[in-house]
Formats: sequence, structure tokens, C-alpha cells
Amino acid sequence: MGSPDSPAVVEYKYLLDGTGSRQYALRIEDGRATKKITVATPVGTGSLKPDETIYAFAEGASTTFSGGGMVLSATVYKISTDSDGIPKDMRQAAVEYAVDFSMSGDKGVTYKLLPNSEMALQQAGIGDDFPRELSGNIAGNGFDEKVTGSGLIMPGVKSMGVELPFPPQHESGANLARAAIENETPANDVARPRAGFYKSDAQTLVEVKDLGSGESLRLVFNFESRRVTEIFTGKAEAALGSYGFTAYNEDALKAAFDKLVELKGTPRALETAKPARVATAKP
Repeated sequence: MGSPDSPAVVEYKYLLDGTGSRQYALRIEDGRATKKITVATPVGTGSLKPDETIYAFAEGASTTFSGGGMVLSATVYKISTDSDGIPKDMRQAAVEYAVDFSMSGDKGVTYKLLPNSEMALQQAGIGDDFPRELSGNIAGNGFDEKVTGSGLIMPGVKSMGVELPFPPQHESGANLARAAIENETPANDVARPRAGFYKSDAQTLVEVKDLGSGESLRLVFNFESRRVTEIFTGKAEAALGSYGFTAYNEDALKAAFDKLVELKGTPRALETAKPARVATAKP
């Protein structure tokens, strides 16, 4: 912790709403969570509601193979607010979900809480209204490239994970929350350039390409959610695409990793093994 006369070291923990579209940036000062939470929605900045209970997951859930299936590990936060919409209580727990894929009709993914996580929830004081099952489609949101006729393309090394949308409605990770923080404060180390690179936070590198005529393209390399988002800015701003690391150019990812380290970021290590097909049962 810094001295009373020195400014606090500020970081952010990015959280994704378990059942809704809101995203949250939890402000951390000198390693301790504060009551300041920035709320972001698809249509702009939002706010916490009075007397509400939020279940949100920390960005960066990981997957492993266990017992012949895929297991997703995540950290859940329970945040309760007072009558003024200010956080009054915050709890967290580590949980695991079994991952199930549907190959019929719309390709989908379902996460079912594993029984061994019930004790963790009980010990953390997280109630029965916590979402035990989450599901969503993976077709059309950048994950189609992992699905083929008879199986799902996944990393062949069991110690490695695969990028899946979790919670499923947050297909691009916490980009909304990150953008909200960027609008509040300048980039951490350098002013955001018209062209070049800057560190949005310890896990995120942004490459800006000036297209001329006031237009630009931003490539957001999010090492926490393992995704790259392309954002075009002109008369309006629009996301052109969002891609999991396993579907993106490996050399570009390595270069982005090295650049973020150069800018004093601390990105999660790259996983560079080539994907391999894992057979799944046909419906």
C-alpha cells in the first residue's frame, strides 16, 4: 500500500452479468476492492439499481477436460446494493460448470453447475437464486468456425482451454466495460494515438489504424477473455467482428502479446497449440 501522500494504485476487475447484458468495472485501489463500480450496457453507461442483487462472473473463465467432458471454471460475485444503489455487500466464490454442446438446429452451448460447487456457494453465503444453468447459441457470434458437421473443433491438448462465450450473452468479453473506463480516464501509460498501440489495461492492447478522412480501425486484443474485436470508427462506431484467439492469426497474437508486455502490461500467457477435432455425439 502506498503512503498517505502517494496516489492509490488503481486497477479494475471486469465482471459480466450472469443473466443480463450489463457489464461492470470494479475499481481496485492498492489491491482492495472499493464500492465504485462502473456499469456499462449495450446502449451506454448504466447504473446500479436500489436494493438489487447482482450475480456476475469475473472475465476470463477457463476450460479444461475432466472425466471425458469439458468443465468451465469461473469466479462468481454476489453484489447487493442499498436503497441508494450503492454496493453494501460483496461476496465471491469459485464455481465449476459442466459444458454441453447441441449440434441440432441452432448450435448452442449449455453450462450446468457441478454438484461440488454447491458447498462453495453455501460457504460464501450465495443464495438459491444464483443461476445454476446458463445457455445460449454459438452460431453467428464468431464461434461458428469451431463447429463442423460431426464435431466441435477444440484444442487437442487437455491442459489447454478453448474460448467459449461465458456467460453466453457476453460474446466479446468485457469490451463494453473497458470502453466505459476509457471514456472516464485517459489510457494508462500514453495518450491514445491516432495510429499505433496503447495499453487499455494490464490485459488489453489496442492497435489503432488511421484510415484517413477521420476514419479509423481499432483492434482490441483482450488477453483476459481471449478475444480480438475489430471496431470501425467514422461517422458512427461499429464492431466489425469478434474472434476467439484460436481463430485468429497466431503471429499477430504473439506480436500483440510482446507489445503489451513492452507497455508494462501483464497479459495471460498465449496458448498456441493448433486446434484438433474432438468427436461429439450426433443428435
